[in-house]
Amino acid sequence: LRDGLLRYQPDNQHTIQYNKEKQSSQGMPANTIYCLAQQKNGEIWIGTDQGLYQYNLTSNSFSVFVNDPADSGSLNDDVVFSLYEDRSGILWLGTYFGGINKLDPDESRFNRYSNFHKLFGLNKAANNVKSIAKENNTIWICTNKGLMAFDEKAIDDKKAEATAARVFF
Repeated sequence: LRDGLLRYQPDNQHTIQYNKEKQSSQGMPANTIYCLAQQKNGEIWIGTDQGLYQYNLTSNSFSVFVNDPADSGSLNDDVVFSLYEDRSGILWLGTYFGGINKLDPDESRFNRYSNFHKLFGLNKAANNVKSIAKENNTIWICTNKGLMAFDEKAIDDKKAEATAARVFF
């Protein structure tokens, strides 16, 4: 979708468009949307080419999360290709060349995991994460260089390099 975000209102059958051209106090300055996810708590997350947006249905407003090189708790890449909420409410994000980010809703800070390309002597395309899934304690990531699986505990301990479970090229 390259024309922003459309919100359909079934009660009056109208649509509202949020994009650069219609930016207002409620606007969203990104037109290219790669993914959407609605969490169990109702929050809507939007992965774009200009960061991660959180849409609040009640206030009809957006919060934006972008990369800040001076802040290690910020998003590690502004292009967000994939979103996945696990059973515990943790939001996982796949980025263009930044690897994955993990957002705990209570913290509003990102944990970054971006050394996948170093694991197997690959180039940075291994950090281009197109999809994320979780099964039990295994985090599956699909990259431009193949499918990788990691133990979640190893990722949390930042020891993924030593414990990459499987890689499929």
